[in-house]
Amino acid sequence: MPPPKKGTKAAIVDARVQELENELVAEREESAAARAQVLVELEEERAARKKVEEGQEMLKKQIGEMQGFFSSILGTQPAPSQE
Repeated sequence: MPPPKKGTKAAIVDARVQELENELVAEREESAAARAQVLVELEEERAARKKVEEGQEMLKKQIGEMQGFFSSILGTQPAPSQE
């Protein structure tokens, strides 16, 4: 079999280069999508953490109010804060 012509070899190389470029673009798109997903999950986690912290603060406030209420009923000194 005769060696491939220079034009044919160049066409094969060009096709391979194009294939690799297409793979690179696809990988970059996948990476960008994964990064976007991680950012969404991070924001969801932050929102959930904030909600938990707000709930904790509300409970602390309620505990303080209850301690004050019971202290006033029982006529005792309020207990020190547990912060």
